[in-house]
Amino acid sequence: ARVLGVDESELDYLAEVSSSAIREFRCAASDRLFASDGDKLKRIASAAKLVPAAVAAKAAALAFGPLLTAGVASSVEPARGIAIANMLPVKFLANTAIELDPRRCGPILSELPPKLAGKVADYLVQAREHITLGRFVGAISEAALRAAAAEISDADLLRVACLLEDRGAIDHVFDVIADRLPGVLTAAGDEGLWTEALGLLDAINDEHRATMGNLAAQLDPQVLASLVEAAHETQAWSTLLPVTRVMSIDALRVFATNPAVQQHDTISAVMDEALAEGMWLDLLPLAGELPDESRGFLASRIAELDEGVLDDLVRQTDDAAQWASLLPLVGVMTPDQVGKLLKLPVLADAGVMSNALDVVAASDGLPADVVDLITAHGEAVGAEFSAV
Repeated sequence: ARVLGVDESELDYLAEVSSSAIREFRCAASDRLFASDGDKLKRIASAAKLVPAAVAAKAAALAFGPLLTAGVASSVEPARGIAIANMLPVKFLANTAIELDPRRCGPILSELPPKLAGKVADYLVQAREHITLGRFVGAISEAALRAAAAEISDADLLRVACLLEDRGAIDHVFDVIADRLPGVLTAAGDEGLWTEALGLLDAINDEHRATMGNLAAQLDPQVLASLVEAAHETQAWSTLLPVTRVMSIDALRVFATNPAVQQHDTISAVMDEALAEGMWLDLLPLAGELPDESRGFLASRIAELDEGVLDDLVRQTDDAAQWASLLPLVGVMTPDQVGKLLKLPVLADAGVMSNALDVVAASDGLPADVVDLITAHGEAVGAEFSAV
């Protein structure tokens, strides 16, 4: 709306369009508008070179205004641009930043002094210009980014991170604000920003997912429950399961034993989404740490799956050498449910059964009757294989 100079309500019909498509359209519109006035903007920039920086700054503030100044900025040499910026009021710089296209001003933005970046960031966050801040994160230096982050509250850091123009910069941002992450998670709980926090988890690497998951486990149980409820309400388990997969075992146990996780409707939703998204191996670590009753409920639901689905899940488990993660589920199944598993085609494979038996032999937590069933089946498969 800002690029086109129209009221947001006039673009309501774009509400269902993806953010990436909106971004592409905005860039195309900006390019078209810039191209139509490019020669004029370059002439203004050339004229600005002929006067002292102080005079150019005065002209920008009194005559050009933020919009024209933003257009001219891309044609100004970086050193000259920074000299002029240092002489402009922070409010004017912030309003110019709102109109600026970071793609065209990379050289200037990369040289932005940290102190100035902090002042502009402070003004923009007070103006609730999180989108503008998100557009510049990937364009400024690390020092400027640190200075800007220091002026932004934990909650606003989360809001800005969700709106990064350059999603590829998110892991770098996490490294820069590593000491702020506990506060960011706390703010997410305090201010109801779990949807925003969950939205970030898809974009970060496993190292940062583990960090976020381990920090989440340190939250007050009620706050952690609010995260679980948000994931449940927004059907975001496909986002959260990759986090539980890489959490430390102690953190995962805290998460798995939270009452909100143990609700049967939650467990069903987790399982359904995991299977729909091909995330069976992501589900197993969490399943293994659920309390017995909750794990039994999940195991019963798994045992009810069609034979073809079960066969594929067990094959995935064997291919990934994850028998140790599956056995806690098998251990709470009834003998009939275990028998159904043992009849699967995949478990008629001597190699697969050998892998399973090796893990069963090293496990001391399985009920004796389950061990006997698996062992007897393994011996039968082995004997049949030997006979062949």
